[in-house]
Amino acid sequence: MASHRQLAHETEYDDAVASLVRDNPRYRDVIDGIEWKISTGAETFPLSRAEENGIADIRVAPSDPVGGLDSIHVIFTIDDADNATLMYAGAVVVDEI
Repeated sequence: MASHRQLAHETEYDDAVASLVRDNPRYRDVIDGIEWKISTGAETFPLSRAEENGIADIRVAPSDPVGGLDSIHVIFTIDDADNATLMYAGAVVVDEI
């Protein structure tokens, strides 16, 4: 495995990040932190209910609520030892993923 995974972004992820940053530019720092955590330790994040959504390895990376910002989640998949795909960013109900 590479020391840092390459992160691919789905269009829905980029749109969601753009919306968050439009609402509050400080979300850019939160997103950057989550992306760094995913690139260096994707396996540390829990699997979601993959058997129900049909995606084999969907995971959720949460942020901490910092500086008055709401906690957000990044939904992603681990594609292989060197790559992950970021699917969505925002407030989600984790039990529904």
